[in-house]
Amino acid sequence: MASSSTSSRCLTASVTGTHNLEVTSYSLLEGMGVGKFVSSTTFSVAGYDWNLRFYPDGITDNDRKEGYGAIWMLASVYQNSIAKEHAIRRIRFTGNDSFKIECSLTVISESRAEDVSTIPVPPSNLHQHLAGMLHGVEIADVEFSVGGEPFRAHACVLAARSPVFRAELLGPAAARSIKIDDDDDMEPATFKALLHSIYTDHLPNDSGFGKDAAMQRRLLVAADRYGVDRLRAMCGAKLYESVSVGTVVDSLEFAEKHHCAQLKDACLGFMASPNVLGVVRKTDGFKRLVEGCPWVLKEILDKVPRF
Repeated sequence: MASSSTSSRCLTASVTGTHNLEVTSYSLLEGMGVGKFVSSTTFSVAGYDWNLRFYPDGITDNDRKEGYGAIWMLASVYQNSIAKEHAIRRIRFTGNDSFKIECSLTVISESRAEDVSTIPVPPSNLHQHLAGMLHGVEIADVEFSVGGEPFRAHACVLAARSPVFRAELLGPAAARSIKIDDDDDMEPATFKALLHSIYTDHLPNDSGFGKDAAMQRRLLVAADRYGVDRLRAMCGAKLYESVSVGTVVDSLEFAEKHHCAQLKDACLGFMASPNVLGVVRKTDGFKRLVEGCPWVLKEILDKVPRF
């Protein structure tokens, strides 16, 4: 499915100006009355005229009761529409009964948007090319025999993806023809799925694999055997997707046997639910699990929520 991407940029301009107002003989201004003020001269920022007003006794009677003075900033072009009041309770004197007010004013002009030119980049299809290499064996340089079925592949790809294959194919005793016997617990379908995942970094995409827990387990074991850690984790995640009250014990036993810590932890968390644990404990599979791995019961109970 094709996708597209476009970009735009929001541009906002601003102008900043600073005005300093010094108020002297402040003690003479206290008590001048609510609503009365002293004013700065008019100053200009961004083409607008501004004015600072200082109300020693506040603008309202409530200001006076609370002990507030107030500073108002006015823009003459907008009259009072953008007037801003700042209440002040404490004044820090510079000496000689005076203080300074520094007003830093930023005026934001109208924002505008513009398109940003981009060069479209197609999505990565490296995995498709590598899959094509696997199926087009013209340049293959290594051959495996699994259960009597031949598989051709590329030593450089396998060595890059698996430390075990690297040792077998590039080490001192490197071979270009490898037979995997039946007693190695590797079926042709499992080895085919292993090669697919090594070349594409994906699980097999046929619908049967997604529903075949036994096949997922065999592929996880193969991934563990050849040190393909990401595939091992993907198989564990796929197995957990199908965990239910009826299958969780088998999945937990498998995770314990093959040291799949993440799958084991997920299964323990699933079983620790009071609604699930009450049912699972009555099954023969749970009794078998506890007899074979008695420590698992404690691990389950440790995860049971306590109220």
